[in-house]
Amino acid sequence: MKKICFSVLTVLALFALFPVTVFAAEPEGLEIPTRTYRDCDVPASIQQNMTLQSGQPDYPVMMALRYDMLTEANELLAVDLPRSMTWEDMGKAQWYKIYYVEEDIFHITNTEELMERLSQSRIAWECYIPVEDHIVKINVVRQKFVNSDSYEDGYWSVSSLGVLADKGKMRGYDAAVQAGMEASPKEVQQAVLVSNGCGDIVCLLCSDTVDTLVTVNKTQVVGNQAFLRRIALPGTQPEDGIFDYRQVAANSEPFVPEPLSPQESEEAGIGGFRSNGIVQRQGPSIQTILLWCGVGAGAAAAGVLVWRRWKKQKQS
Repeated sequence: MKKICFSVLTVLALFALFPVTVFAAEPEGLEIPTRTYRDCDVPASIQQNMTLQSGQPDYPVMMALRYDMLTEANELLAVDLPRSMTWEDMGKAQWYKIYYVEEDIFHITNTEELMERLSQSRIAWECYIPVEDHIVKINVVRQKFVNSDSYEDGYWSVSSLGVLADKGKMRGYDAAVQAGMEASPKEVQQAVLVSNGCGDIVCLLCSDTVDTLVTVNKTQVVGNQAFLRRIALPGTQPEDGIFDYRQVAANSEPFVPEPLSPQESEEAGIGGFRSNGIVQRQGPSIQTILLWCGVGAGAAAAGVLVWRRWKKQKQS
């Protein structure tokens, strides 16, 4: 019996001194590429939630801002554009509404809660204007008046401008919506573009529950292949960037926003946080599991030894 106890203690010591990594699954990084723009047939019920329409309250304001947008673009982007922008270019603009949140939304499983969370978030419009082989991207945000804490009573203004030299790198929101609709088994009633304030932008497709999460721009998904297969929507590959929202919530760590530096925050134009992407939930390591198993075995062996000694003393 003493030999057994010594062997158990030896095994425990080895576990403590040398990490067991043979069976541990090493996390893998997966870069979901930027979705390229493509035309797609999206129903009107989805369109009114994702792009600027004439019936929306923001429509007159955005149209009134076009002169400022045109003027600023020609002043600030003259070197980057093949020619000056014109009113004809402005007429081809595509607008996408974005909700900026600075908290964990991966745990939300129903549309009602999501809409309530988004109603308290900051809203912006992104405008994409084709100029020959380039795309001018303009970000329009709601600013607060001085001595006011509410964005709701504020005013809209141009926040940032930039040029995408390749049309293929334009964030295809409607393409992301279409991809999600084709993959979702339920009728989609709303499509919402959400950003954490800087970095990842995803398209949430909702019916009675939040069904799918579609990456729209490049994002980082960290986890082994088993994790990636768990969160991918059935019938799709992880590289497609279409995930089952409930599986993401169940298998991922909560989103913890990381503050940006003052320079990064200024360059971002809106928000002040960096995303950590979708990260595999960390469970106990193989070393920890085996160590506790060893401790349990050692405790059981010691218990048997004590019981036998007590029984032998009682019989004598």
